[in-house]
Amino acid sequence: MRVNSGAYDAMLGRSYAQIARDGLRWQRSQGAGAVASRPGPQITFYKLLASRLATPLPKREDSFLDGLGEPAVNRGDLWKQLAAAHEAGADSRRIARLQEAVNKSWAIELEALVQPAQPITGMMAQFRPYETFTVATPGQAFDVALSFHSRLRDLRPARYELLAAAGWTVAEKSPGRFAVTVSDSAAPTAAFWTRDPVRDLTYALQDPTRFGQPLPATPLRARAYYRHEGVENFVEAIPLVSRIDTLGVQQLCPLVVGPALSTHFATEAGVLPLGRRRYALRAIVRNVASRAIGGTVKLELPAGWRSEPSEAPVLFQKEGEEAAVAFTAIAPLTASAADAVTATAVARAEGRAYRERFQPHTYTGLDTLYLLRPARHTIRRVDVKTAPGLRIGYIAGTGDDVPQTLAQLGVPYDLLDTAALATGNLRQYSAILLGIRAYAAREDVKTYNQRLLDYAARGGVVIVQYNTPEYDANDGPFPHSMGRNPEEVSEEDAPVTMLDPAYPVFGAPNRITAADFDGWIEQRGSKFFTTWDPRWKPLIETHDTGQAPQKGAWLVARHGRGLYVYCALAWYRQLPFAVPGVVRLFANLISQRPPATAAR
Repeated sequence: MRVNSGAYDAMLGRSYAQIARDGLRWQRSQGAGAVASRPGPQITFYKLLASRLATPLPKREDSFLDGLGEPAVNRGDLWKQLAAAHEAGADSRRIARLQEAVNKSWAIELEALVQPAQPITGMMAQFRPYETFTVATPGQAFDVALSFHSRLRDLRPARYELLAAAGWTVAEKSPGRFAVTVSDSAAPTAAFWTRDPVRDLTYALQDPTRFGQPLPATPLRARAYYRHEGVENFVEAIPLVSRIDTLGVQQLCPLVVGPALSTHFATEAGVLPLGRRRYALRAIVRNVASRAIGGTVKLELPAGWRSEPSEAPVLFQKEGEEAAVAFTAIAPLTASAADAVTATAVARAEGRAYRERFQPHTYTGLDTLYLLRPARHTIRRVDVKTAPGLRIGYIAGTGDDVPQTLAQLGVPYDLLDTAALATGNLRQYSAILLGIRAYAAREDVKTYNQRLLDYAARGGVVIVQYNTPEYDANDGPFPHSMGRNPEEVSEEDAPVTMLDPAYPVFGAPNRITAADFDGWIEQRGSKFFTTWDPRWKPLIETHDTGQAPQKGAWLVARHGRGLYVYCALAWYRQLPFAVPGVVRLFANLISQRPPATAAR
């Protein structure tokens, strides 16, 4: 069957192909939907593989609608089938499907709306969006109002019901309006599956009985019962809260329960070099509750460790407020070996302790899902050194947490903005480090690229992290190319060979060995060079299983009196998790000096 999805629809003003393309353009990953929609035919062919029709159609199908004819079941028949199913004691699943079919065919709906604490009144009130709380918390009280709608037949509800989880209090104040109090021990409405986002390949179900369910069970369900032709049916709804987004548009979302306070750290892990005892980190507390709340936050640390301050006060006036509290964790004097310890952020308020992050995840047009994760931070003690006198100029890219490692290594750095790239004194830096995708994300980097080349030519060190093919415009000192489909090595334990083990970057200030390539996560790197001028020197070779050897991951070139480096190893993946060998490699990378400069 030949289908032209590019056919123009006069009512829509576009074709279905254009609508589909515009929808695909909302996907922000993997370059999907980059091409704009265009008018014109778009032909697709479909082959009929199977049919449920008792007899074949008399002619070749011209449309997906051919052969459907009139609805197989009319509304009246549905009522009869529902009555027969009840009388025969059919299984609950069949009855539920018939109930849903009846409600949809008769356009019967139920609204269940959490009511605002202060309803909007006055002129045009019905056209003004109202706001409730976003997340219910244990012990909270609120009202839910139910509204029954029957648009094809004048049906009236016989009664309303609000079903709640164990421990909740529900009282009907008037027909369709209920007063609700959340149980003091109500569990958060969070995902019932968990996975370490980096190390685990599969999800673990916390409750195996929920296998196959798409979302966590709602704590409240509303019902309205009605009768027609002697048959009772009901329609269900999930109570909805109301919020107003940043555009001023009302968004109705399913009611969920969460802890009054949520805690987490600004980062998940970090480096404490051997020989140092003080480690800075920030604990973040967010007010989930829709009321003022005050308490304290502290760090739970292993025996022998302590923090400054030992605890700090937090005070919130309204929902959504956050407090970022700076702590310094101090290692014991006896801690000398490389190891890892865990810090936990614990907030206390109203007699309860909160040590988890209640984190919303959503996207336009989708429901919000909450994840509940322990508020932990790994402090990894690593035998790592950096060269003295370093000062880094950092050009931030996208999704880039690399600068935090500079701070943990004790290396001062400045974030370079457009003005610094245009006219700043670049010679004050021992190296200039470009963040991931900088050439794709920042026009100023491309505009002032020559200043970076000049800085290297005068004796500086330029280090470019992984970039996308936008970098192929000969932005380096000598020709290079990664092409439209750059190579990558996605096996985190892929073999790595140092092509010149005597090259200075592998020898100082940390002696790099094969062990430093152990324990990586997710991948080795991405967006490797595929061709390069002979003046580039490749430093390593790596490859996935069955892949040809890749030497375009890390290359260095002498440029004038300085060095220019392209290194597509996944620093941005490894450093936020403080992988020890990667930290040591990175310290050597930023400690490089051109040979002539080192000699002076």
